[in-house]
Amino acid sequence: VELSEARCMDDLNLPFSEARLAVVGAGTMTRLLVTHLASRGLERITIVNRSLARPQELQEQFPDVDIEICLVDKLWDVIKRSDIIYTATSSTDYVVDEKSLKENGLDSGRPLMLVDIAVPRNVGPDSNKIP
Repeated sequence: VELSEARCMDDLNLPFSEARLAVVGAGTMTRLLVTHLASRGLERITIVNRSLARPQELQEQFPDVDIEICLVDKLWDVIKRSDIIYTATSSTDYVVDEKSLKENGLDSGRPLMLVDIAVPRNVGPDSNKIP
């Protein structure tokens, strides 16, 4: 959270408080992430997950945060309308990589910050090739 907040103005040309945030995954790392975001005054976030149960639990745990829940079939719609994407899934494959960014029209140079907090990694290192 601190790194994305510090880099927001330089990388996205907007204050962190105005960035549209999304998280892919809804496990322990996402709970910790939302805790930190909420402590910084976060009011709204979108969570993309395979199922509804865990994101709904997060809605209950964080009643002061407007949490929008989307299932994974809406992943690219959410990414396209977000400024900062945090990934925190248990997937052993990359969720986002250069090929998927290109296939979904996200190689146009629009600022997008990808913050991978998953182990193993969710964002392929080739994503850095996209301007």
